[in-house]
Amino acid sequence: GYTVAWLYWLTWTVALGSSFTAAGFCMQYWFPQVPVWTWCVVFCVVIFALNVISRRFFAEGEFWFSLVKVITIIAFIILGGAAIFGFIPM
Repeated sequence: GYTVAWLYWLTWTVALGSSFTAAGFCMQYWFPQVPVWTWCVVFCVVIFALNVISRRFFAEGEFWFSLVKVITIIAFIILGGAAIFGFIPM
C-alpha cells in the first residue's frame, strides 16, 4: 500500500508536468516569441488558483472547460458533415 501510494502520486505528478509542457508547446505555435516555460508557469498558476480558491470555483471552472470541449466536438462534427456533403468547398 505504501509503495503503491507513492507510485500513484509520482505518476500523476509526471502526467501533470507533461500536460503543462504539451500546453506550452501548443501555445508556442501561436506565440513563438514567448518561451515554453512561461506558458507552463501560466497554466500551473491557473490550475493552482482553481484548486486553492474554493471547491465551488474549481467545479465552476471545470464545468466551463468541459463545455468548451463539448462545443468544439459538436462544431467539428457539424463542419465535418458539411464538408462531406459538399456544403464546404474543398
